[in-house]
Amino acid sequence: MRFTYGLFFVVLGLYVIYELLRERKLRVLNRGLALFLGFTLAITPWLIHNKLEHRKFLWNIIQQFNITEIQQVQPAMMQAVHLLKVLGPLVILVLIGLYIAVKNRDDMLLVPGVFLALHFIYTTFIVHLKLERYLLPLIPFAIIIGYYGLVKSIKKRKTRHAILLLVLLFTTGFAVIEIITLVREGHCNASGAVVQTVEYLQNNSDADDVVVSNVWPYFGYYNNLEVHSMWSSNAEKYKERYNAKHVIYHDRLGDSYDTSSLDGSKHYKPEKKISGCDGTAHIYSSS
Repeated sequence: MRFTYGLFFVVLGLYVIYELLRERKLRVLNRGLALFLGFTLAITPWLIHNKLEHRKFLWNIIQQFNITEIQQVQPAMMQAVHLLKVLGPLVILVLIGLYIAVKNRDDMLLVPGVFLALHFIYTTFIVHLKLERYLLPLIPFAIIIGYYGLVKSIKKRKTRHAILLLVLLFTTGFAVIEIITLVREGHCNASGAVVQTVEYLQNNSDADDVVVSNVWPYFGYYNNLEVHSMWSSNAEKYKERYNAKHVIYHDRLGDSYDTSSLDGSKHYKPEKKISGCDGTAHIYSSS
């Protein structure tokens, strides 16, 4: 997620080019050079560390793309739903703010608007995993755009009450949906397949066992076991690399996975299926 903040410097660079083409003044060029120098100074310690430690200046970024390439591609619509959950009622004000800015040709929102668009496009269509936390960098920019939209819209008598009523209705509806979701998830988390699997491992694993799973954080945190993600379509590699005792696949949470290699594995055999309101956990253990 931290690499997406680099898009902000890209947007600032594009804005400097836009200003340079529009004004053609030396002070704009100086501003761009200052931006480039500041960005370079900020990332220089990171580049030096990568070169000394890993022999590559951009090692972190290269490794990040290597990891994302092996992940299952989740549907883009999922990120749109996440955007509604992260921003909530602010979505309406953001849309209003962008509409007013475009209509009035006001470049005040050029930087936050372009960053918001580029960041959402990147996390929706390029990043394989669609997670809510990837959208957190959008919040401050959404607040700026939303405030702009609110201030501009309430100045007009014709739209003032309509906008406020729309925001109020959307906020109320969003709050009701969130409360219902939290109540359902709270009940489900207490008796779901993940929780039952955690309890099962507490009684059926040793302290030095290794678990490979598409919901691995749970077993690392609650069972204090060494865990790894399901990164390979060949289940035998989990035995070769980690000597993993358990491979656990959850059919609704985490990345989707083709279990055919597990079902036909010579090292792993189905041990138990645990079902709950959150789906089913398939536990395979080494023979």
